[in-house]
Amino acid sequence: MPARAARPLPDPAADPAWPSPPSGGRREAEHPFKAHLDLCEIDDRQRPGPTWAARSNALGRSGIVVHSRRMSYPGRRMLLAVHLIDAQPTPLMGEVVACEYHADGLYRIDLTLLPVPDLESFAAWFAAAGGRRPGPA
Repeated sequence: MPARAARPLPDPAADPAWPSPPSGGRREAEHPFKAHLDLCEIDDRQRPGPTWAARSNALGRSGIVVHSRRMSYPGRRMLLAVHLIDAQPTPLMGEVVACEYHADGLYRIDLTLLPVPDLESFAAWFAAAGGRRPGPA
């Protein structure tokens, strides 16, 4: 029986929708962005998990970089409540692209931003974080 020819792996550099790897080159549109965040991971049933605090480090058009004492695995989805000065927290949702140890017990988590679905469990989490309901105002 002849051996099967191996299919070539997809080339992330050729696909613009593929997030850039964090260790190679950083996203071109990253800008320094310092803010306090509340984070939580979303489980398989679309329910928010335990909340913890973190700080943002950089922001781009399609992603945000967070420094956290807690790590998260690539592919996990997270809810973020961004606490800005003199404003209600801004609701965001993202998917973890990479998580690597940074320094002093902090992990660098690169997230690709996603649209926030209009789910009641997400709205309740944002309300508990002191934020507004996601979606058009």
